[in-house]
Amino acid sequence: MARVTSVWYRGGYKLRVGFDDDTATDTDLEGRLGQDFEALIDVHLFSQVHVDEGQGTIAWPDGSAIDAEWLKTHGHPAGRRYSFAGIDVVCPHCHHHYFQLKESQLSTPVLKMFDVGTMGKSASVLACTNCSHISWFSGNPDTK
Repeated sequence: MARVTSVWYRGGYKLRVGFDDDTATDTDLEGRLGQDFEALIDVHLFSQVHVDEGQGTIAWPDGSAIDAEWLKTHGHPAGRRYSFAGIDVVCPHCHHHYFQLKESQLSTPVLKMFDVGTMGKSASVLACTNCSHISWFSGNPDTK
């Protein structure tokens, strides 16, 4: 069963929710709050979302809460956490922890320019899901 470990308010009714399996989802709750969450239509109250660590959910000061499994199922994947050489990868620009992983082929001129001919012809590219900063790695980062 999934548990929420972090939540970021992203404006309007949008949230990024981090889970205990080191994944995250983006969720837009506009038009999905319904009768049970009527008070959260107030964006000021909605923006006060926090993690209820005891329940592993997201919650608000009025006592409203949304289950982690629902958030994981209805959200859009927003990346994973990674480590490289035993060190957690953190975006150097915005200090975010979630990335999309891609592999990129390096051309011979690029390999010569950086004098990295022995590293192979591909690199792992991690794109921050918060600010889009790109970090390159000559090996494969580990998922957390």
